[in-house]
Amino acid sequence: MVLGLENRYYSRVTKLATPVIIANAGQAVVYLADNIMVGQLGVTPLASVAFAGMIILNLMVLGNGMAISLTPLVGENYVNRGYRYCSKLLQNSLVLNTLIGLFIAGTLLFIKPFLSYLGQPQDIIDAGESYYIIVALSIIPNMIFLSFKQFMDGIGNTKMTMNITIACNVLNIFLNYIFIYGKFGCPAWGIFGAGLATFISRLLMPIIYYITLRRHTLYSKFFKFFSRDNSSLSTKRNLLVLGMPIAWQMVVEVGALSVTTIMFGWISIATIAAGQVVMSIIQVLFLIVNGISGATTILTSHEYGRRNRREIVKYTKASIYITVALMVSMGAIMILFRENLASVFSSDPEVIAIASSMIIVVSIMELFDGLQVTTLGALRGIKEVHKPMKYAMISYILVSLPMSYIGGFVLNVGASGIWIGFLSGLTVAFILFINRFYKIIKTTKFM
Repeated sequence: MVLGLENRYYSRVTKLATPVIIANAGQAVVYLADNIMVGQLGVTPLASVAFAGMIILNLMVLGNGMAISLTPLVGENYVNRGYRYCSKLLQNSLVLNTLIGLFIAGTLLFIKPFLSYLGQPQDIIDAGESYYIIVALSIIPNMIFLSFKQFMDGIGNTKMTMNITIACNVLNIFLNYIFIYGKFGCPAWGIFGAGLATFISRLLMPIIYYITLRRHTLYSKFFKFFSRDNSSLSTKRNLLVLGMPIAWQMVVEVGALSVTTIMFGWISIATIAAGQVVMSIIQVLFLIVNGISGATTILTSHEYGRRNRREIVKYTKASIYITVALMVSMGAIMILFRENLASVFSSDPEVIAIASSMIIVVSIMELFDGLQVTTLGALRGIKEVHKPMKYAMISYILVSLPMSYIGGFVLNVGASGIWIGFLSGLTVAFILFINRFYKIIKTTKFM
């Protein structure tokens, strides 16, 4: 027993979170491989991929948030043997996510002619056009994949997603090598080759998932319930009502972080570079806390389905304790080796100095980032998503951004002041989320 909780609570959280973390890490490796391979083509191709990726990511976050709504709904019903309704949820999610994917891809293609108004050099926009188009189209199969992924998360099986993701990520990197550089008799397609590799791997992911589930002795039953009668506007509406607040909460957070990074450009070029160094470190840490948050959503949704208030609280506490232990440990390592970490990404003395000072603040910031993400996972598990969306707007728009500006430019603390402002927003978010969680736990009638 650790901190008043039996070891089984920690082990279940860890067991579910680990495959999610590994799958997320696989995606990060593909992103890194894309940058390394495209970077060999020159500065302009790399900048083109980075610019296109930034535009696409902002809308992908919206789709990812919408897809998450399936997990708590499946989790709540699966533990009560509501297999037919789980099948209904999957069927309607597949249709809904396909439509969302078409909408996002269509929106990205619609705004393509207007990208030149964002102030980027025209040669960067022109060079990345083919990459932008094909990666935008890849969002459609990716949204279908997310239906299967979030469905299996709700059931409590995260390993299947991990295995499929890793296999397709390896294929993606291999296809990158062939298509970008023109190997094994294939033409050297450059940037387009990187986009094509992404499209093929994303196309295969839902296909492999479908075949795997159809052949699985435990999960093939869910497809037997598919029918026209299962197609339901009310079910799609339930998914949207739960998914929209999650999506907007994620968009607000990512948007606030994007504005924060823009502020670095108001200081100096070296500060921009240092900010990118720190962002790379943050992304690695986020892979971990995002996995813990996902596991928390699964476990709390199961206990919410059983109407077991005590177990919901215990799994949430276990997740928070794990988050604190990991973030404090990794934060201490970051502070001790901050200059070494910075030098991995840059050899410029000024960039290393600025990044090192940033890392001190960010190591503390990531503790509260982990806490708010984990608590948010618990709230999603009990289907509490509307208030957290409002809290996110308060925390990031009304607190984080003004405080970042004040810290960086009014108090003249510089880059570290900008991160301190973002830290204040994360702290407020955690306080609001955890208070809301315990209020729901105390006031909701579970039986």
